[in-house]
Amino acid sequence: MIDIMIPFWGEPEYLYRAVRSVQNQTSESWRLTVVDDGYPEDVKPFFHNLNDRRISYMRNSTNLGITKNFQRCLDLTFADYTVFMGCDDELLPGYVEKIEKCFTRNPGIDMVQPGVEIIDEHDVNHSPLVDGIKKLLRPRRGTSDLHGESLAKSLLRGNWLYWPSLCFRTASLKLVRFPENYSVLLDLSLIFDLICSGSRLEVIQDVVFRYRRHGESLSSSTLFDGVRFEEETNFFKTQAARMRDLGWRGAEREARLHLTSRAHSVMILPAALRRDPHAVSWLVKHALT
Repeated sequence: MIDIMIPFWGEPEYLYRAVRSVQNQTSESWRLTVVDDGYPEDVKPFFHNLNDRRISYMRNSTNLGITKNFQRCLDLTFADYTVFMGCDDELLPGYVEKIEKCFTRNPGIDMVQPGVEIIDEHDVNHSPLVDGIKKLLRPRRGTSDLHGESLAKSLLRGNWLYWPSLCFRTASLKLVRFPENYSVLLDLSLIFDLICSGSRLEVIQDVVFRYRRHGESLSSSTLFDGVRFEEETNFFKTQAARMRDLGWRGAEREARLHLTSRAHSVMILPAALRRDPHAVSWLVKHALT
């Protein structure tokens, strides 16, 4: 059984599509819980009219913010496996079936990264530069079971994961918590807590998830106000020390270099000059450190 958790704050119409994509699964082995973090528009009638006992909707009495709402979702999950689905993403019909088969076939894994299809706000397939880079960084066939330093090193070189598509073994997930000092990198930080505690990741090629890429996500809106790169600086510094303590020298080197992160700051410099010239100084600083 998979607990599909949706921490909701966003466009209701995308949420409704996400819910319908869960209902269209070829496997019945799922439960869906939507945790509304106080979005202004009332979506409760939609869930009432569904009349689907597999789907639960709850609304926080106060706005918790992204990190605490994710943690609430984690606290609520109790099935064998858990996925934190984005409220604007969609599952393809075979998602639950494929994921459960992975965990059954390889009982030693704690995380599964399936193949992902990228869509824009109009449901059109596209492949922006960031996803092209992720594709290049993603492990090739034959290296599907990753763990320890090799996995840490790979992700510190460049994060090729798609967080909302990842499915976790709940028993392992319950041993960690979402870090309260991150709002953008809370997912990657939690994943590194799992990796450093011995968790294993299986990568499968089957495309069973639709990831929506558009310009107004939290991660993209924090590019020019400094939040994202400030978090990245702190994250890589923390992980470099952690990798050193574990004796993972190659991973430590990747954390100190964080070349992909630095290259990213260089890539958005032209946009910063047009949109927010004040951001240029710290973008340059991040690129050089």
